[in-house]
Amino acid sequence: MKFVFLISEYQYYQTHRKSLIDYILNQDKNNIVHVLTNFEKNTVISSRDRLNFININFNRNRIDFIKLLQNIILINNILNSLKPDIVHCVSMKTIIIGGILSFFKKLKFIFSVNGLGSIYTDNSYLMKSLKIFFNIFFYSILFKKNRFITVQNKDEYIFFKNLKINKSKIFLIKGSGVDLNKFYPLKDKNNKNLRVAFIGRLIKYKGIREFLSISKMIKKSNLARTKFYIFGKFDNNNRYNIKINEIRKYYEDNYISWFGYKSDIWKYLNKIDIAIFPSTLREGIPLSLLQAIASGVSVIASDIPGCRDIIKNNFNGNLVKKGDINEFYEALVKLLNDEDKRKKYCNQNQEIIKEFSQENINYQFYNLYLND
Repeated sequence: MKFVFLISEYQYYQTHRKSLIDYILNQDKNNIVHVLTNFEKNTVISSRDRLNFININFNRNRIDFIKLLQNIILINNILNSLKPDIVHCVSMKTIIIGGILSFFKKLKFIFSVNGLGSIYTDNSYLMKSLKIFFNIFFYSILFKKNRFITVQNKDEYIFFKNLKINKSKIFLIKGSGVDLNKFYPLKDKNNKNLRVAFIGRLIKYKGIREFLSISKMIKKSNLARTKFYIFGKFDNNNRYNIKINEIRKYYEDNYISWFGYKSDIWKYLNKIDIAIFPSTLREGIPLSLLQAIASGVSVIASDIPGCRDIIKNNFNGNLVKKGDINEFYEALVKLLNDEDKRKKYCNQNQEIIKEFSQENINYQFYNLYLND
């Protein structure tokens, strides 16, 4: 089979879809994959036999109708040339392009929704309008034969089911999968100080400001020896990106340490004691949360779609009301003072994480590709 993937960024391919594409290539020596994605000129691209990359500027997080039309024409020409069997669209921007093209193509299209994001949490007039548009758009593109959508959590499954979309077209596949050969717990962290981490993009809706506030509150309490670490990069293409001065102020006051984005995050995670996920977005299944629990890290997360598909409150982690800094602070204080509970969460998660392994997720996607 010949596959075309539309992925908004090359880095997202590396972190979330590389394993799946490797799996596809390993299943059949006749399988060929073309990845249409955005990458910088100096990016080292890992093309190889039966895997090809085509640079497309998807203009992520910016509404540019002229560029959108140009990309639709360009990708239409590419599809006419490649003649793939399956087109897999990942992220909202590529789903729009792929969805429009699907009206004129007899190919099999798969649309992967990896969380409904700010469109369904931001109450601005623009986002409310986009929400109405997407509701109609999803219903329309999934009406035709050989059109399928994958969602990552139960809330999203129910959401699309309530749009009156035929449930045979909706597949619940829980995330992108975590590599359990890299992410696993240490027997003894041997930390002199307890370590608390934030892992994610440094944007408003991921809860970075809440994390900074919590670090300051803890440092001023009797738990001042606790260390706070931030793993993540600024997202300058995102309208909700925070400014570097906000991070710098907390760093200079010795509240946090900032490591930036780490492609080898597994080397750091299993030395962390607790991870905080204060996101207020409609998440899919957060990969960084899966990686944390696989590494034996105790988790405190917002009680939102995606997070609550992984964490059961007081069973394998803690769920708190989104945006409630005081509730996050109180949950963190209790967990910092309760080593037995941290060990309990670690033990529970070693069984739970197996459901989210890359092998399991890749198998489910490949079965969908074969499904008529």
